[in-house]
Amino acid sequence: MPSQATLDHRRVQLALRKATLRDFLRIWRAFDIHDISGTWGPVEEALVQLIENRGRMSSGLASAYYRQHRRELEVPGRVNTKLATIPQDEIVVGLRTVGPLATAEYLARGRDPEDVADKRLVVAAGAVGTYVLNHGRETIVDSARTDRQARGWERVVTTGACSFCQKFSGRTAPLGTDFAVHWSCGCTAETVF
Repeated sequence: MPSQATLDHRRVQLALRKATLRDFLRIWRAFDIHDISGTWGPVEEALVQLIENRGRMSSGLASAYYRQHRRELEVPGRVNTKLATIPQDEIVVGLRTVGPLATAEYLARGRDPEDVADKRLVVAAGAVGTYVLNHGRETIVDSARTDRQARGWERVVTTGACSFCQKFSGRTAPLGTDFAVHWSCGCTAETVF
């Protein structure tokens, strides 16, 4: 069973994702699938900035949570948490893949433009939320790797988690293991001491 600090942290991270998605929708409205090359540049720039800003918030929240979780469990010693960052080029490639590239491909295949626009909105929103929360997840996993008291970490799932996430829930992952995610993943990590 996850600690209270972990459950609280997950709620805060999901609230951050929700706020991010509200801002994402405002930005995404400027993307015109009938003028991809003319509208994507400013949308991409604004989304990258949004992800980086909210990602820093996610990392900061995760760092504070990590120390609180250790105190709650009365783990001896101190730990230096490292705030995770995601390389901007990784974010750009992901956004271009789910945004203009997939949009152009589906339109070229003759798909209904309204359907394409709706599906790209959903997938891009999932990508943005995932990139933001990845900052926090990676902060926890990376901090555990350098914490002499840590034995590993466990995936903590949200209510109604998908079968992929449920499969890994409650299992202690070794310290060298990366946190696997999918678009729209709302899981977090809890360090095992």
